[in-house]
Amino acid sequence: MDILVKNRVHKCFSDIENYHSFTDLNKNIKDYPIDLEEGENPLGVYENVPDQIEESIIITDQALYYCDDNNHSRKTRYQDIIEAITPDDKFTDNILKVRMKDGKHFLLPIRRLYEGARMSNIFTFISFINRIVWYLTDREIASRPPEILKEEADKILKDPSVYSDDYIAKMILVLSRKEINFESAEKMCRAFIDDSRIDIRTPAIYSVSRIAYAYKKLVSDDILNVLKEIYKNKTHKYWGVVDEVYGDLEAFLKIPKPKNRPSRRRK
Repeated sequence: MDILVKNRVHKCFSDIENYHSFTDLNKNIKDYPIDLEEGENPLGVYENVPDQIEESIIITDQALYYCDDNNHSRKTRYQDIIEAITPDDKFTDNILKVRMKDGKHFLLPIRRLYEGARMSNIFTFISFINRIVWYLTDREIASRPPEILKEEADKILKDPSVYSDDYIAKMILVLSRKEINFESAEKMCRAFIDDSRIDIRTPAIYSVSRIAYAYKKLVSDDILNVLKEIYKNKTHKYWGVVDEVYGDLEAFLKIPKPKNRPSRRRK
């Protein structure tokens, strides 16, 4: 069983009233019209209608199943998903669109919990699906041989327009933490550290901070200057990103800690 998926399911759904784990005595996977693959483990069921098989969503460590009725179900594997799309109107939309790698969409109806509820649990599913997809993609990228990663980084730098924002962000993070080719990692960070897209710029800043501290000789002056400018200004939007990676970064950058540093301690 994939423990990360299991833990993510528990974190996202354990407090939701109409979600039930299959460890509960009153829920049996055999009651649902799904065919599990070898090695696939059922984790729980989300009931759009309490105590009704029809419209239920089965969550396993490998896939999601939607029960169209008591005898039929549709399935989407996590590994075939690109992303769960946030709806245009969170107050009225109750069908989650899941974009697949084959270009199609897997539609997942998710009802409101009760009459008069402002929104359904659609955002719980969005958070769950996208976090799992991120994890699986990250794991797949990290498993590639160093030379393949270097080639892929060069392709991205040559024409980033053909790659998704998420994929670029994952490549930046993987390259910066694996002891493979930090020159490629720095090139990626330099290329995207000022990118207008926040989902790419933040991983670039995070990663270059890591590289700057752990592999000082590989970091160029222009990268260090960017970090210095961020770290000297505690009100900078990404000051916390830099500070979170290395609280002692100022020792390397040779700049004093900002006074009245904002606390990261949760209240």
